[in-house]
Amino acid sequence: MDDFRLTAKQITRLKTLHRTLRDRKPANRVKVVVLLCSTWSVADVAQVLLVDETTIRNWLEKYQQGGQEKELKSNCDRERVNINGAVDIDTLETVTNFADSINSQSTMRLFDKLEAKHPDAKKIHVIVDNATYYKSQMVKVYLKHSR
Repeated sequence: MDDFRLTAKQITRLKTLHRTLRDRKPANRVKVVVLLCSTWSVADVAQVLLVDETTIRNWLEKYQQGGQEKELKSNCDRERVNINGAVDIDTLETVTNFADSINSQSTMRLFDKLEAKHPDAKKIHVIVDNATYYKSQMVKVYLKHSR
């Protein structure tokens, strides 16, 4: 973009930030800003990152409104929140379990909460995704002795 410029110091800071980012989306946003301040067009950046041109323009606009701190920091310095939960499809009531990480132990704690919430249920049906902790030996043993 012809009217978008960054100083050499700003570009260096963004490149340094890019090397520290683990998540793809904030890393791509940094790439957008750096590439657009060079000779790359919006169309070229969109084609390489496999997103549409409107997304590229939106990311740049957000960066221009608040700079690196507003647009990028919130995406790379956040604390991870792990919530495992279940929804009763009849009542839409939820049961949640907050944990440092979602694993076999936190899954079994969620199942314990489900059984406590429904003490009279003969069976509790749970639909899960393909995460490895749902298929762990520990969870399999737990499920043999639960509802």
